[in-house]
This record gives sequence, C-alpha cells and structure tokens, in this order.
Amino acid sequence: RSNEIMETQEETSIPTADEENVDGDENLVRADVGDNCPNTEEYDHDSYQNQEPNYDFYQEDRNGDGIVDAIHVMEDTDGDGIIDHMTSYVDDNFDGSVDRTVELADNDRDGIFETTNIEEDTNGDGSSDTWYKGVDMNGDGNDDIVEVQQDSNHTGKVDTYSMQMDTDGDGSIDYAMRGTDYNDDGQFDSLRIYEDSNDNGTIDMMTEIYDSDKDGILDRADIHHDYDEDGRDDWTQICQYNPSN
Repeated sequence: RSNEIMETQEETSIPTADEENVDGDENLVRADVGDNCPNTEEYDHDSYQNQEPNYDFYQEDRNGDGIVDAIHVMEDTDGDGIIDHMTSYVDDNFDGSVDRTVELADNDRDGIFETTNIEEDTNGDGSSDTWYKGVDMNGDGNDDIVEVQQDSNHTGKVDTYSMQMDTDGDGSIDYAMRGTDYNDDGQFDSLRIYEDSNDNGTIDMMTEIYDSDKDGILDRADIHHDYDEDGRDDWTQICQYNPSN
C-alpha cells in the first residue's frame, strides 16, 4: 500500500467557490455523495490546490447517472509533498447515501500506509454494522493484525468479534480469535482461539471457551491439540467451571 500507487479516501473541510479565488476562474467545489456530479472540466482545479496545497480530492460517478457516488480526499499533513492520509466515502448501492468509509494512514511518514480502517453499512439501513481495522507492522504492504467487529443481527450491538495476527511477518496467520454473542446481551457466549504453535502455516491448537448453560458466565473450555498436524485431534482437554462449588 505505497502512497504513490494507492488512490484516495475522506471527508474534511474543503474550500468552496465562494472562498478566495486565485486566478479568477471558478474553483473546483467538492460535492457530497448523492449530489449531482459537476462537470469538472468547467472548474479550475489549480485554483483549489493553490488555496489548500496540502489537500486534494476527486469525486466519481461510477455508474454514469450524473450522481456522485464516491468522494476521495488526500492529505499531506506534514507538508513534505507525500500523501500520508487518505479517506474515501463510497455509495456502493447507488442509493445516494454512504455505505462504506475507508481510511488509510501513514503514521510514521515512511511512504507506506500502515493502518486501514473500514466502516460499512452492509444492508443499506443507514447504520454501520461492520468495522475493519488492519495494521501493517513491518511495512511490507500486508496487514499483520486484522480486527473485525460486526453487528450481524442489525440490532445496534456488536455480536461478532474476530482478530487474526501474523506475529513474525512471514505472511501466514499464526494466531486468531473469534468471539460471538448469540443473544445480544453484550457478552460473548463463545470464544474460539486458534494457534499455529509451530509457525508452519497449520493450525495445531484450538481452544473454545463458552457459556454452556447460557447464564452469562463462560464456564467451559475445550482444548484441542493436533500434534502431527493431520487435521485430527490427538488430545482433547475439557475444563468445566461450576461457580456453585
């Protein structure tokens, strides 16, 4: 995800045509998603860049209906001439509303976007229900840590959380976790942990912790070991917690 090849993303404070005009031509004005798409040939983009040299943006009409369905904003926050923050607002369903927001950030100003944040409305009801965060720890362009939260039942509460890690940067996942809240009470009813202890790309240990009697307390853990990595359990341990004892 080099800054030189990625294309943009975000909504920030952008000057309008009513503000300072450098050369007398009408300035390029950023529309919002759902607005009529202006003919950019009628606008002077250089005037906009002269007003805000560390910001730039472009807008898209992806289906040719004359309506803006994507806004991309680029920002050079430290003025070194390299884009270090980009955000996109995208209308995937072409219904005039933002369904997905993507934000990229180059936190250490090395020319690589280390963090990715995506917020998405998957069913078009106007509320976000999926949140993605990725972190590239070693600057190789691949996310080494990924977290995803979902409101899969569209109740306004996160009911699924997952995380995966490439702890040594070799491109393979060696630790993953998934938590599920089945009854939307705000507590995990099941938590699964996957590990590649030999760091060879094969999961050889899985631990499931869950609420067996649905009383809000995680009271049982099943631990599965596959020592020879043939896909079958070689050893299983079951731990039961009884708070009454």
